[in-house]
Amino acid sequence: MDNQCKVLFVLERFPEPSMSGAASYNWAVLEAIKHYTNDVTLVISGDHFDTPVFSKEKGTPKTGCNKVILLNYFKVGGYYVSKSLKAYLRPLKKLVQSLLKRSNSESSSQVFKIGRFSNKREANSLKRAMANKAFDHVFVDTIFRSPLSEALADNTEKAHLISHDLFYKRCLSFKNNGYGVSPFITEAQEKQVFSKFDSILAINANEHTAISELVPDTQVITLLPTATSTPQKHDGRVVGSSNIMYVGANAHHNIEGLNWLFENVWPSVLDKHGNAKLLVCGSVSKSFDSAPPGVEFLGRVDSLASVAENCAFAVNPVNMGSGIKIKMVDYFSLGLPCITTPVGAYGFPASESGLPFIVASDGKQFADKVCQWLEDSSFPIELSLNTFAYSKLFTPKAAAASLKPIFSQRNATGSKVA
Repeated sequence: MDNQCKVLFVLERFPEPSMSGAASYNWAVLEAIKHYTNDVTLVISGDHFDTPVFSKEKGTPKTGCNKVILLNYFKVGGYYVSKSLKAYLRPLKKLVQSLLKRSNSESSSQVFKIGRFSNKREANSLKRAMANKAFDHVFVDTIFRSPLSEALADNTEKAHLISHDLFYKRCLSFKNNGYGVSPFITEAQEKQVFSKFDSILAINANEHTAISELVPDTQVITLLPTATSTPQKHDGRVVGSSNIMYVGANAHHNIEGLNWLFENVWPSVLDKHGNAKLLVCGSVSKSFDSAPPGVEFLGRVDSLASVAENCAFAVNPVNMGSGIKIKMVDYFSLGLPCITTPVGAYGFPASESGLPFIVASDGKQFADKVCQWLEDSSFPIELSLNTFAYSKLFTPKAAAASLKPIFSQRNATGSKVA
């Protein structure tokens, strides 16, 4: 570990394990960075907190970083106070939305917001906060934070972009499924942002290849996500269980995917297996006013393992998006095999020891596979035996090793960001 190496990590939200896919992935990146240095300054550009005023001790997650800066908040004693009027109006907005009780179909027809570009005020605020400070590396969370990296041109030796997704592909995926997207990112826009960085972190090998083709002169590194649970061997302990697990944050692709499952898959499953139960974990539950027959919305749970131990397998019915589906990484670490779609399988690496998931191309095939696994437990058990070895691809040790090319070049000079 090089304790003299100084790193600045710029994100929209706090990195946290067991949260949304983006927050979990950023946690994996942060832990990998801390393998090389303890000198990490965290900058949070968003104002995504429950209240506009909160204490430093109780209102912010523990990250192990030596300094944390919240761009949209004043620090007053031991408290953070929001600079944004929207933060003060947000509780009222949530109340109005809960009273209106929008239906699932109404919420699905919205134009989906996939991100926001950091604004000039935030860039100037960051520039003032970083005056006379120098960093060896700055890691920037998605193309939407790229305006902040430009404000740091005089402060950093090397700038690295955490891509998370190829957003132009995500936008096309949403569009092809009949949904609007804001902002709509084009291939040319994403290429222009990529070209400003010294290296790009890709979330899987497929996107590594695609990014390399867009910016062939830029270093591209694959850093796979890490599981939020310790990988465990599956021994067939839930033979005969009719419980099926699903995990999802309150994100557009998860809402659409569950609605698709409820319409095109679940009725056929219940016709043959009336005792089947889908256990839905995560904040995606907030977007549904009621649960269909055979579905139980659990919301956020303290332990995914406690739910998984009573389930035979998991599902990931996703039809749009890009990147890699971190919920499936969690399924595998919990010893659960998965039935998913071609979109869900995208980006997962091949394995000589066998894959812990199968792919269903349409609703009928998905329903047939679910019924097959419920009728004959030997199918999910056979794939569950692949989960332990496969999960080793998604460990903190593997993530840290991915960053070695960046930190071994610490003495190289001349950043692209300008």
